[in-house]
Amino acid sequence: MNYKEENGIAIINIDKDINSTNIDDFRKILDEIKEKDILKIIFDFHNIDFVLSEVFGLLIATLKRVRISEGDIIICGVSNKLMRIFQITRLDKVIDIVDNVNSAKKRL
Repeated sequence: MNYKEENGIAIINIDKDINSTNIDDFRKILDEIKEKDILKIIFDFHNIDFVLSEVFGLLIATLKRVRISEGDIIICGVSNKLMRIFQITRLDKVIDIVDNVNSAKKRL
């Protein structure tokens, strides 16, 4: 799990399931992005089937923080299994979900 910044957009590459062994890494990345005051964030969930429920809370907190300052977050690369969770929690109604990073960049 890592991130890079491109043209004022943070792109978080989530390359494995987020569980109790790596949730702190996810939090640390979000804290770094917050400290840098980056307001446009792409979460790339490619090849991920599982995330702790805590991740959804962190996504909502991040969404609220950036939207206050006219930023936004976009999620991409979501598996069918993970998409079902986004639908059940209705997060797909408040966060844009697109196919890939290029599509996400165009929306931001």
